[in-house]
Amino acid sequence: MLFVSLLEAETNYIDQQHRKLSDIVREWGGAVDDAMRPYLVPKESSSETKSDKIDSFFQSKKYTDTTKKAYIRLRFTNSIASKEPQQSNFQIRAQIPLQSLNEAFKLFIENTQENYVENLSQNYTQQSALAVGVNLFVSLEHAIESKYSLGIRSTELFGRAIYSKDFYSGSWKIEPQQLFEYTSNNIFLEETNIYCDNKLGDDELFRVGLRRATQQKRSGMEYSMHLAYYHFLSKETGYSFGEYFRGNTEYKDGDTRYQGIYEYATVFNWRERIYRKWIVYEIQPILSFHKMYDYKANTILKVSLEFYFGGAY
Repeated sequence: MLFVSLLEAETNYIDQQHRKLSDIVREWGGAVDDAMRPYLVPKESSSETKSDKIDSFFQSKKYTDTTKKAYIRLRFTNSIASKEPQQSNFQIRAQIPLQSLNEAFKLFIENTQENYVENLSQNYTQQSALAVGVNLFVSLEHAIESKYSLGIRSTELFGRAIYSKDFYSGSWKIEPQQLFEYTSNNIFLEETNIYCDNKLGDDELFRVGLRRATQQKRSGMEYSMHLAYYHFLSKETGYSFGEYFRGNTEYKDGDTRYQGIYEYATVFNWRERIYRKWIVYEIQPILSFHKMYDYKANTILKVSLEFYFGGAY
C-alpha cells in the first residue's frame, strides 16, 4: 500500500505525535493507491540495498540522488551573508512507493536546489522549480545501479537517467555517477560525479569529490572538487568540514568570459536531532571567495530546520 514504507521504522523512532501524522498520510495514500490499482500491472519486487548511515544522516547529494528509501522531507532555511541580501526558502523532497505497480517505482516531489556552493553555478538556477514525477530503479548487468525519472517541472516535461557503480581499491570506495537529462524545451544536460570515500572508522568518513557538467545552450564546462570530512558523533549529532573549489572553462561575468576557478569556499556543517527524532536543525557557517565579489571574503550563515517522515536516517 502507498506510504507503507514510511511507517516501517523502529518503534523507538516514531513517537505518538509522529505516528498520528503518519496514520493520516497512510490513510490518504491508501485511498490513492486503491484508486490507481486497477490501472497498474503488478510485477516482481526488487530488494533495496542498505545506504551508508553517514550519507543518510547528512542527506548528501550523493545519497539523495540515488537512494531507494521512501520518505518525506520538509526543510526551512534562512541565510544571512555579508555580501548578499538575507534569504529564506522552503524545500520539499519526497519519494513515495507505488507498491501496487512495483516497489522499484516511486513517486517523487521536489523543489530542492543544489547546496550553497552549487547555487553559485550559472548552470543550475532552473532546478529551483517544483518537480513531480515517477522514479524507476533498475539493477543492470555488471553491478550497475540506475534510476530513471520522468516528470514535469514548471511548464516543461523532463526525463532523467542516473547510473552508478561501486569500485574498491584498498581502503577506498570509488563511486562514479553519470546523469543525463533532456527537457521538452530541447535542453540537454549531463553531469559526472566521482566520489572517493575512505571510511576512517564506523562513524568517520573522508571524501574527495570530483564533478564536471555541461548544458546545451550554455558555454563552457562546469567543474568542481571538494575535500570533506564527516564525523557521526551519535545517532543524534554529526558535523562535517569541507573545502570546495569551483571553476568553468568559460565562466561568464556580464560580457566578459573567464577560464579557471571562480570560487573557493570553506564550509562547516553541524547537524543535530532535537525534541523529536524526526526534527533536525542544521547550522552551516560558510566562508566564500567568489569572482563576482573580486574574491573578497563573503561570510555566510545558514540555519535550517528540517522535518523528516520515514524510517530513521
